[in-house]
Amino acid sequence: MNKQMNPSITIGLTTYNRPEFLIESVKSVINQSYKNIRLIIGNDYPDSKVTFETLGIEYDPRIDIINFDENVGEINNLNYLLSQARSEWFTWLADDDLLNSYLLESLIKSINIDTPNLSAVYSGYSSGLVPKQSFFDKPNEVNSVYINPSRFVLDYVAKDIRIIGTCGLLKTQKLKMIGGFPNLNYSSGIYCDGLVPILLAEHGNINIIDSPLVFLRTHKESISASLLTSDEYISAEPNFLKQLSRVCLSLGDKNYKEKCIFHMVSWFTENEFIVLFRVKLGIKPLSIINKITRFSKFLIYQFRVNYPRIQIRYWPFHTFHIIKIIISYFFRMLLKQYKKL
Repeated sequence: MNKQMNPSITIGLTTYNRPEFLIESVKSVINQSYKNIRLIIGNDYPDSKVTFETLGIEYDPRIDIINFDENVGEINNLNYLLSQARSEWFTWLADDDLLNSYLLESLIKSINIDTPNLSAVYSGYSSGLVPKQSFFDKPNEVNSVYINPSRFVLDYVAKDIRIIGTCGLLKTQKLKMIGGFPNLNYSSGIYCDGLVPILLAEHGNINIIDSPLVFLRTHKESISASLLTSDEYISAEPNFLKQLSRVCLSLGDKNYKEKCIFHMVSWFTENEFIVLFRVKLGIKPLSIINKITRFSKFLIYQFRVNYPRIQIRYWPFHTFHIIKIIISYFFRMLLKQYKKL
């Protein structure tokens, strides 16, 4: 295969003190059926070095391991790995996530030589604590569709397209052009991964394949599940909306922008509620008074902040969305109580 049909891909894998997960993640990369790859591991946990020996694998010239002397933080780690990429395509990967062995091959095959200007190619994903055995199977048939930027951004913020924004085939040059992994609130990377495909869409079309070939591991040790507070989520929202508004106005008119903002605020609202009512590991369940206090905080924030963010014509839809979130919460609580009986 020539270079055009066999382009190089760099995988930037970030890790922080999760050796068991890291080993699984690395093996999911080196076992790819597509071989023209370079894996760069950025270890941001200075107290424990990552080596080929700790990974339990033999030396592989395609793998570079970077052990930082001091903690540089998630965003700096991500962007440093990108700065080391010289390949046509790039993707990030977290140390607790996995790739199907045929992911990169499937993504490359979906790219047609005559395809219009591409910024990224994504697959679907599945999630959970442990992947089902079927996740590792070779996909029978992979269907792909090219989506123009304006259609993609709208469908993405409406959650009609479900992807992991940092994991796919991302055009390295364009990824560096948008500044790499964005920083929205200077304390965590929350929502930043979701902004990446929106920024890339401003510079070209997006290709989506329908097979779930990435596994997003959800567990109580993940940063978003265990450490981040409601305030950290909220602090990232204004900068996200500012960037989204700018991109939308470059891709469409004012009505298009307002529709995208409405969908993104709905996305924020779900997360605001989930994080507010999340019970962290080792902490007692919320008391009735605590729940009432958090419900009040949630509703006050909607009236003070989220309703003013969207046009009045979308207010009834946002109200319905809030009601649906609350009803769903009470239904889950009743179901938990029923299972205890």
